[in-house]
Amino acid sequence: QLLQMLCESLLAVLQDTARVAAQACYAVHNLAMNCENADQQQTTNKLSQFFQPLLTQLLAATERVDFHEHNLRGQAYEAVNMLIQNHALDSRPIVLEVLKHILQKLHQSFSTQILSQSDRDERDQLQGMLCSVIQVIIRGVTPKEIFQYADHIVMLVLQVLKNNNPLASEEAFLAIGALATSIEKDFDKYMQNFAQFLIHGLKNYADWQVCNAAVGTTGDLCRALEVNFQPYCDSIVQCLLEDLQNPELNRQVKPNILSCFGDIALAINGHFTKYLDVTLQMLEQAGMTEVPIDDEEMIEYLNVLREGILEAYTGIVQGLKDGKQIQLLININSPAIPKIF
Repeated sequence: QLLQMLCESLLAVLQDTARVAAQACYAVHNLAMNCENADQQQTTNKLSQFFQPLLTQLLAATERVDFHEHNLRGQAYEAVNMLIQNHALDSRPIVLEVLKHILQKLHQSFSTQILSQSDRDERDQLQGMLCSVIQVIIRGVTPKEIFQYADHIVMLVLQVLKNNNPLASEEAFLAIGALATSIEKDFDKYMQNFAQFLIHGLKNYADWQVCNAAVGTTGDLCRALEVNFQPYCDSIVQCLLEDLQNPELNRQVKPNILSCFGDIALAINGHFTKYLDVTLQMLEQAGMTEVPIDDEEMIEYLNVLREGILEAYTGIVQGLKDGKQIQLLININSPAIPKIF
């Protein structure tokens, strides 16, 4: 009864002034977060009966004329994401209806009239939020449920990537990674069109968050496509090596890049031999990184870097073993090899 009173109050204040509505969005977000540790496959949960009305009011808040005040639209979409992330099975049909609504909104956003930089920024921000919701929905439903929407999702997300906006592009890459993770090898049919955007993202040194998202998506694609990822590896490995050597790229990306070599090796197995020498040299150089012993931030970075190196070696060893090429690694005369073991 207390929960019902609370939800009814939130539904009312979501229609209040932008400041009050934004606070209500935050309250819904926290309420939904309380279901975070619940079984995702449970039939129902304590918010199920309020799921649709809360989503309806939150989505309505994103359409208000004062959505830009107090970050109302951003707060509303964050609450939407948390609700969807923690929904029970009895709310699944509603989630899929929300997906249709979000895809329609994303489609409409490309027709927005752009008269100023402010208009462009507003559109790009909206597209980033919509891609974020799409990603959360993909991760929250089954591959069978999402498969029928895959063509539409990819088409729209590639359009977002064409706009080359950092914020929207980061979310777009995350959405693609989520889709690849869900539908696995069925994503292969989209790779020919997507590869150019992935390469562009990996080369985006200026916007390191985009580059980092592209690296993460590369790992997702490796796990999804496995050996089918091999035709795209020459250009992608080259990009990753250039990223590691580029001093302009934020260092936070580099441990993820190192780990990504392990993902590639696991995916393509014996085909990784053509990249083995240069990869081991790069890992050896990374392993020699030193930082001041009194700089806690750099020490933490070094630990993360070493984790990336170990993940790369683990993937390479397992990938070569699966491809029956492990002898190549044993025969390599590198001072780095004994240090690993």
